[in-house]
Amino acid sequence: MLRGAPTVTLRPVWGTAQVNGAAVEYEFDVFVSYSRSAGNVCEWVWNHFYPALKRCLEDEIGKADIFIDRQLDEHIGKPWPDQLAHSLGRSKLLVPVLSAPYFRSPWCTAEWATMEKREEQVNDSGLIFPVVFADGTSFPAAVQQRQLHKEFKNYNVPYPKYVESAAYPHFHQEVQRLAELIAVRLGEVPEWRADWPALRPPPPGTPVRGRLPRFGA
Repeated sequence: MLRGAPTVTLRPVWGTAQVNGAAVEYEFDVFVSYSRSAGNVCEWVWNHFYPALKRCLEDEIGKADIFIDRQLDEHIGKPWPDQLAHSLGRSKLLVPVLSAPYFRSPWCTAEWATMEKREEQVNDSGLIFPVVFADGTSFPAAVQQRQLHKEFKNYNVPYPKYVESAAYPHFHQEVQRLAELIAVRLGEVPEWRADWPALRPPPPGTPVRGRLPRFGA
């Protein structure tokens, strides 16, 4: 069982991967998952990681479509849980930015569990590329058994002026290495399916019954 995670039950969401009953293809190459409650993580993702990953991935594959939940702000008025489930269901790979708050967030753990269930469904364990922003020692054991990109802990400065520092070129090189790995994997992902698993936390106020699904089960 996932220790330290919120004690909530993830519920399946059906039909999120179809439009008017017709199957659609992937829309995003990468879905970036991170905890919005972690201020340093948010700023680092927005200021540095996301734009650098997009540029480096486009160096590898041409046009790269990367989903980040900040894009939900562009669709004010639409239910954001539905948009989130829709976008993850149409993403080829998950890049979670890990820190201690990540595993206390019901939405983050739902995003991880959704992609992990997809891996189980297609018998493919290479659809998640975890990036470690901070911590790492308190992560669930099954998470630590994966290939974690821990080098980013050395370049986790969130402030905009970090781009002017002597360390920034080294950060950029690490992003380039990650983009190269992702580019290779993008050419090997399974064909899109309308029945991809989709999990989300229950609405606020729902009685708690059970726990999060086990990672790596």
